[in-house]
Amino acid sequence: MQQGAPMTFSKLHNDSRFEKEEKDFIGRMYEIFFQIPGFLKSEHERTDAIPTLRRIADHFEVTDNSIDLLLTVMAADRRVPSFFVRRPHHQRDPLTPADPDRPLAVLLPGRM
Repeated sequence: MQQGAPMTFSKLHNDSRFEKEEKDFIGRMYEIFFQIPGFLKSEHERTDAIPTLRRIADHFEVTDNSIDLLLTVMAADRRVPSFFVRRPHHQRDPLTPADPDRPLAVLLPGRM
């Protein structure tokens, strides 16, 4: 692994330097990664608000830092559709809707 080089979950998961517990965690992060957009949508429909970082972390039973990492990966990965605007220094509301006419549509930074 080299800094700045493309990385995939499968490369991480299959890396022999990781112990079973670490590989299990990587697998769990992979699952959560694909569940986050649906969770954001359902929470927005239920509450008319984008959930906080803490709420997302609590729902998936992981740390705020784990969710922050996954949101960062989503923002950096051009293959992921634009879901939200990141406000990383805003702890309470790190995500915000981008288009009032499409409240469930949110954009990733740099993809306007």
